[in-house]
Formats: sequence, C-alpha cells, structure tokens
Amino acid sequence: MTGFFFVGPVMHHFYRFLEKAVPSSSSRVTMKRLLIDRFLYTPLFLIVYLYCVSVFESRSFDLDHQRILGVYKIAVKMNWKALTIVQYINIKYVPQEYRVLVGNVISLAWNCFIAMKRKT
Repeated sequence: MTGFFFVGPVMHHFYRFLEKAVPSSSSRVTMKRLLIDRFLYTPLFLIVYLYCVSVFESRSFDLDHQRILGVYKIAVKMNWKALTIVQYINIKYVPQEYRVLVGNVISLAWNCFIAMKRKT
C-alpha cells in the first residue's frame, strides 16, 4: 500500500521537481541533483515513509516513535552508503520518464532491508 499511495507518487513528483530545480543546461547538473536527492529528499522521504508504514500497521505514534527514530538513523546511513551510486547512475544515465521505475525496482530490495530492521 505504501508503494501505491506514497512511494510512487512522491518519487514521480520529486524527479519532476529535480528536472525543474536543476535544469540540464546548468553546470555540474548530475552532482547538484544527486546532492539534493541524498541530503534533502532522502532524509525527509525516509522519516515520512517509516511513519506511513507505522500508520498502515495501525501502531500508536507514542509507542512506535522511538523505534522509528532508531530505524531511521540506521536507514539513512545505509541508504547513503548503498544507494548513492545507484542514484548517481539513475540521475546521470536513466531518462527522466524511467527514473521512477528504476527507483521502484531498487525500492523492492530496500523495503526488505527496512522491514528486517523494523522487526529487530
């Protein structure tokens, strides 16, 4: 459910925003887009994603808050380590209309990682 109602639409609009915020004509376009993705979008996306999952699981905000923050810290660091090169390739070489598809394929494996961390 989170993929359909949250991940897909957010990724779609983010990549459209990225194209407008950093036009192809600007210098060092890939690095600028990558920095926006890694340091603005990713941390915000992950925290909202974890809270959405918690809501869909019908968990209490108070009970899940500390656990979400613990998972969040691990997830952000792991995302930066494991997915930065993937996002570089996605931004640099994949046409804008296919970036969400690439992101969703990668998200499948990423969501398995998040689910395992949430279980612990």
